[in-house]
Amino acid sequence: MKNIFLLTCACLLVFSCSNDDNNDNEEPKTSEIVGTWAVASSDSGSDANEAEASLKKIVEQLAGEGCPIITYTFDANGKVTVYNISEALSEEELQSGDVSCPASGAGSTTTGTYTYENGMLTLDFADDSAKNVSAAVTISGNTMKATVNDFFDELPEGVGGDTQVILTKS
Repeated sequence: MKNIFLLTCACLLVFSCSNDDNNDNEEPKTSEIVGTWAVASSDSGSDANEAEASLKKIVEQLAGEGCPIITYTFDANGKVTVYNISEALSEEELQSGDVSCPASGAGSTTTGTYTYENGMLTLDFADDSAKNVSAAVTISGNTMKATVNDFFDELPEGVGGDTQVILTKS
């Protein structure tokens, strides 16, 4: 159960830190974020521990099967809908790494609001303030990159570090 919780928290924290790749001379367009974005990959670099490496493998496997573990849908009116299938994965699947795409509708949906201006994305979930996050993000075409500091914040001190999360727009 702890792995499922870690996986869910890790994915929900995808936007929790900044990326310094923004060009200060360019104003991001709000319209470029509108649409559905799927978590496609994560990379903790050479400092990745076993849990991080396992999560990366699961995220990439499911994304490759057309079954992203989390999707974010941003509409033009400032609403965000998050669909998360990690809760439908069993602890046994997560521990073994042998996962398959859950049945359609098996995940959970959370809605909130977002703002995206001056390169800063802020998500606000009124029903659960623990999920509220802000981050500077880089969007290039159909790819969004977020660098997350201490992505696995529930792991022991000294484990984890910066993780780059890649999302693709469908």
